[in-house]
Amino acid sequence: MFDVLENSFHNISNEPFDLSISNTYIMSADNTSQQINKTIRKDVDKIVDKCDIEDICAQCDAASNKTVSYCRCWKSKKFPFCDGSHNAWNKETGDNVGPLVITKKQA
Repeated sequence: MFDVLENSFHNISNEPFDLSISNTYIMSADNTSQQINKTIRKDVDKIVDKCDIEDICAQCDAASNKTVSYCRCWKSKKFPFCDGSHNAWNKETGDNVGPLVITKKQA
């Protein structure tokens, strides 16, 4: 069962340009279709990852290309690191998500 929620804003004036915005959202009755993260650490209320800049630099140093990629699609089997799962997701859904890529500049 899906509910359709409509949020509309209409600004009608005598000005030459009128602003009209209308958004429609489709949600499942239990809101699960709205969840981005469907599998990772579901036992906690909110996932917050902290890392020291020194740790990120060490990870970059250890990588052959001095780059580390962090997942932003919530599909990676190596979370919080990117494993490329976003590629299949993007192809399947038409989405455009990708990783956060951090590169250490050479001194």
